[in-house]
Amino acid sequence: MRLFKSENSGLSWSTASQQYSSGQGWYDLLLAVNPEDADDVYIGDAELRRSTNGGNTFAYVGGPYSQQDMHVDYHCMVFAPSNPDIRYVGCDGGIYKSTDNGNSWKDLNTGLSTIQFYRIAAHPEDPNIVFGGAQDNSNYRTTDGGFTWGTVTFADGMECFVDHTNPENVYMSVQYGTLYKSTHGGSYNSFVDITPDKGDQTSAWLCPTLFTRSITILYSQLRIDHGNQQTPDRIGCR
Repeated sequence: MRLFKSENSGLSWSTASQQYSSGQGWYDLLLAVNPEDADDVYIGDAELRRSTNGGNTFAYVGGPYSQQDMHVDYHCMVFAPSNPDIRYVGCDGGIYKSTDNGNSWKDLNTGLSTIQFYRIAAHPEDPNIVFGGAQDNSNYRTTDGGFTWGTVTFADGMECFVDHTNPENVYMSVQYGTLYKSTHGGSYNSFVDITPDKGDQTSAWLCPTLFTRSITILYSQLRIDHGNQQTPDRIGCR
């Protein structure tokens, strides 16, 4: 991600900064400029950065990826027309607001139904217990029919299922085929990693995982890169 700048209404452009990237600009890419201060510039992808000198240098807002104050993966920012000290950020975690020129940010997501589930799984005996893998917002469990949800693992929640013969065995996964198992009904901090050995292979972002009804065998589909094409090549089982 490199910033280009024009000072003559777009007739010519110059490079305004060195290259910044977390390797995710294909998915989330943000550019915002303070309408009352052209030197106040934000760029973002997985991380958010700010320049106060017209894009010559940038510093993290809230720290690098693992230390972000807000949820990572930034898509947009707008300044309030009434007061540019007020600004809003939209990211994979919802909406955040600053009222002090971007020095601090407040989470505005209370009461917003913004979680997107990739997959869900229901308890075979208790309809109030449901599990869900959420896009960029962890894996969840509800025990009251969906009125409240609690996080049980982190990262991007993906495939999930419950052993029909022993519902204490719960399986959940995250991106690239990492697979977890709980023997305590899927409660928080009860999962262990049981991912099949992939060797030097890579898995799909949303890695298909199938199971027999008794969950004695799990199948996790991996893939190998063949030139520019990524095609299924092996089935791993656990």
